[in-house]
Amino acid sequence: MDIQPGDRRADCTGMMVPVELEGQVGELRILHRCQECGTEVWNQTAQNDDFDALLALARGRGEPD
Repeated sequence: MDIQPGDRRADCTGMMVPVELEGQVGELRILHRCQECGTEVWNQTAQNDDFDALLALARGRGEPD
């Protein structure tokens, strides 16, 4: 999630949204896409990431059940 709009390296300062999850437990990463310019950036997950949100992303939904 962005703390400030565009803080995940998008030059246009658009909001980055998670669009894909890949890997295996302990080595997951999230693909974020800029809503303005389409820039995509992979980011490693962290231990404090919301597990329900990660599951929702893995199931192809942006929101937890």
